[in-house]
Amino acid sequence: RWLPFYRGRMVAVPNTEDDLYSRLWCVYEMFVAMDRGVPVQLARTMASAGQGSCREAKCSSPVDEVQIREEIQQACGGYITVDRAVSRMLRPQWASWFRIKMF
Repeated sequence: RWLPFYRGRMVAVPNTEDDLYSRLWCVYEMFVAMDRGVPVQLARTMASAGQGSCREAKCSSPVDEVQIREEIQQACGGYITVDRAVSRMLRPQWASWFRIKMF
């Protein structure tokens, strides 16, 4: 049965190799999900989600990188808009991550 709205969520999983902000696809997908009303949650791992700006993030595919950057600049409100939205989503979860690391 088709539902006119999404009932799931997106889970972003940080790892110890690269933080989420270094991978343009990750930041872009989190922003688009939030923009569409999909709840985004950070998985509880010992790895940090990182921080920074999607302006410095990279894609392994140069074609993807060009397309995502154009989309961010033309349709998403720019890098600052994307960074602010993702940062707001991650902020409460950074506090949880910090408490886990301390104990």
